Amino acid sequence: MEYLTENNMKVVVVVEKQAGEKNCSCFIEKPIDNCMLAGYGETVDKAVEDLLEARREMIEEGRNIPELEMSFTYDIWAFFDKYPLNISAIAKRIGVNPSLMRQYVSGNRKPSGKRIAEIQSAIHAMGRELAGVSLFS
Repeated sequence: MEYLTENNMKVVVVVEKQAGEKNCSCFIEKPIDNCMLAGYGETVDKAVEDLLEARREMIEEGRNIPELEMSFTYDIWAFFDKYPLNISAIAKRIGVNPSLMRQYVSGNRKPSGKRIAEIQSAIHAMGRELAGVSLFS
């Protein structure tokens, strides 16, 4: 892991839907001070809040856990929970049936690695397009 300062650390937080559950889980990929940090909740935001609470509890127990600069990696369900984009619009961009895309998001079907790459590419393209938008009144 890369240290930003003596007190900050960059970490990757993996966010996913729990198998067979409606809840979400998140965890830091690598242990910090020999402990794994994880969180659980009904939404992505609640799971991340729980992870941060776990960090506070570990610090209270005497663990040396620095401030964290978090970047996130999501499974498809967790991404659309965090960012409720129009699923049909993304399906149209990648040329798949919107019903199939909804099955991916709901967890009823598992997309291939290639399909995940296509979805991610479409989301990134939308982000670039939105970053160039100017509004006026």
